[in-house]
Amino acid sequence: MQAASATALRPQRTRTLSCPFIYASLALRLDANTAVTDKLFQDVVSEALRQLYGYIGGSINIDFLSITQSSATLRVDKRDWNRLWSALTLLTSYNGVKCKVEVLAHSPFLQSLAAAS
Repeated sequence: MQAASATALRPQRTRTLSCPFIYASLALRLDANTAVTDKLFQDVVSEALRQLYGYIGGSINIDFLSITQSSATLRVDKRDWNRLWSALTLLTSYNGVKCKVEVLAHSPFLQSLAAAS
């Protein structure tokens, strides 16, 4: 009996990995023949937040890791991710030009975001 209890398995311990950030890949579509610059992409994202949440509610920290032509990779705090995503989804125009921001992929880990694209 003692031998059986000595070889009994201990309860499994699991560790949950948590990251404080969400990494996202975005695409910007504009109707007009406007060249998408780094500044324009950042302004569109900021304007989307301001339109939906105002100046105070829309002031969240967004780190743009890379911006190439009409796509960008950014990092945002996990607590602000839903607010950013809803603002980008509801954006329909920027300075009178119809536009659309698509969230192509998002992940709490940058490496898995790169593998998805």
